[in-house]
Amino acid sequence: MVVKKWNLNTSDARSVDVAWNNAFRKIFKGFWRESVKPLQFYCQCLPVTMLIALREMQFWKKMYYHDSIVSHILEMSVITLWWQLLLDIISQLTMS
Repeated sequence: MVVKKWNLNTSDARSVDVAWNNAFRKIFKGFWRESVKPLQFYCQCLPVTMLIALREMQFWKKMYYHDSIVSHILEMSVITLWWQLLLDIISQLTMS
């Protein structure tokens, strides 16, 4: 099993969000100043930063149920960072 981790800092997250939002604007012929959140809601699609966090949660859930002791040690060391990332993303979404 090969695991690749994308270390997403704030500027990278912003760039990815802008590209994701521009894709929605192009598909639905929206203007740059219009919010894409209603379009994402209608399409039942999350913002890309939430999708990345969701994938990470799913990964750690699989690791939690795996019987390897190494995976349990890794999980305990990273779970605190994961929760902080999730809380940061949620706070960013509620601010905008």
